Amino acid sequence: MPISKILSGSLDSGKVLQVKQTLITTGAPITSTTHVDSVLTVNITPSSTTSKIMVNVNGYYGIHFWHASPYWRLRRDTTVISSNDSVAFPRVQYDSTRDANTNCPLVMNILDSPSSTSQLTYTVQGATSNASYPLYLNRRHSDSNANSQTSITVTEIAG
Repeated sequence: MPISKILSGSLDSGKVLQVKQTLITTGAPITSTTHVDSVLTVNITPSSTTSKIMVNVNGYYGIHFWHASPYWRLRRDTTVISSNDSVAFPRVQYDSTRDANTNCPLVMNILDSPSSTSQLTYTVQGATSNASYPLYLNRRHSDSNANSQTSITVTEIAG
C-alpha cells in the first residue's frame, strides 16, 4: 500500500493491513492467585489511529478442577481488554481423576480499538484460585510435558 494512502487517511476500511503471531508449545505453570503474564504475548504497531486490532487466542490449558479454578484475561499494554473473573464449569459431577486429565480450550476473540500508532503489546494473563494447583498452558494437569500448542494472533484492520 502506498505511504500516501496511509498518511492521507484514505485506507480502505475493513482491509487487512498486517498480521503478527506468537505460537508456543511450552507448558510453564502459573501458580499465582493474581493475574500474571503468561509466555503468550505478541507486539504490533498499527499504521493508523483508526485501525482496529483483531486479537485471537487459540489453544489449550489444564488445571486440576477438583481443587482450583482457572482465570484468564487479555491485556493490551497495561489495559485489561477481556477477562473471565467468574468461572463456571458445565459438569454434572466432579471427578478428581477426570479433572486432572482434561485439556480445556483457551479461546479469546476480541476486536480492539486502541487509537494508537505506537507499538502495542497484547499479553494473555492467567491465575489459579489455589497456588498449590497450577494453571498450565499446552498440557493437562496430570502431564509432565506439553502436548499441544497455543497461539495469539493480532490482525490490523483498516478503520
